[in-house]
Amino acid sequence: MAHWLGRKFKLTMPRVMHRFRKGTSLGEDGTILTRHTDYPTQRYKERFLKPNPYTTQEVVKREELPDNDPWTGFERRPGWADTKRKAQERDDWTCRICKKAVTPETCQVDHVIQYHRYKRPVDANRLENLWTLCIECHKIKTESDRRRESPVR
Repeated sequence: MAHWLGRKFKLTMPRVMHRFRKGTSLGEDGTILTRHTDYPTQRYKERFLKPNPYTTQEVVKREELPDNDPWTGFERRPGWADTKRKAQERDDWTCRICKKAVTPETCQVDHVIQYHRYKRPVDANRLENLWTLCIECHKIKTESDRRRESPVR
């Protein structure tokens, strides 16, 4: 764990131990890691043999989903939903070009400097390079970017 913390925060091992060591464990801000041996072993008390849905006709209990469209845990662009929300809140839910108020359904977050201009995509998604636009302004900006990039003048 100490080596992982060192890689995560780019610290040497003595600095990791100085910052995170709490007695015989590691922790920070009143939170201390516990060992797995600190908890008693628990035994599975349900049926020893679980039913095979292909060979038995026993009804398999399914988890009730909270709504009709549950989040599956998959994002096309991991972390984008959080970054997008931060940009919208920073811009106070206002289009940065036409200054109209927008809602989550009527706005889009766009890159000020185009995504493909960056060597590393992570740099393009920094909050400083994002702005909130209404759908109309986003279309206009995207079209002007395409014209500027087009080899045909």
